[in-house]
Amino acid sequence: MTHTLEPWSYAKDTYGVPRIWAIADGEECDVATLAGDGSLSPEEQNANAVRVVACINGCLGLNPAAYRACVEALRGALNALQQHGAQHHPKVQTDIQQALAQAKEQDGR
Repeated sequence: MTHTLEPWSYAKDTYGVPRIWAIADGEECDVATLAGDGSLSPEEQNANAVRVVACINGCLGLNPAAYRACVEALRGALNALQQHGAQHHPKVQTDIQQALAQAKEQDGR
């Protein structure tokens, strides 16, 4: 089974309910509507919709199942650099640290 291709977009419907949509076969189609059960504020529903769309579009061309393995590989590479010659590759070390920090910041953990 495949998913609806990217890019996905977000908008509120005429009732203010967050709606995620995409273009499939040349037509706009609803991918998801975040109606909720009333336990989330409208701001949180909107933030969730924005996050879902950003995650889906950010994975364009990637295997999302490999994300955590990639992060672990970056951590391993950073560790190896720190133990065996970071002084020779300071830009690589900085780039890896920044990528890991950004991934952690965006993940919220």
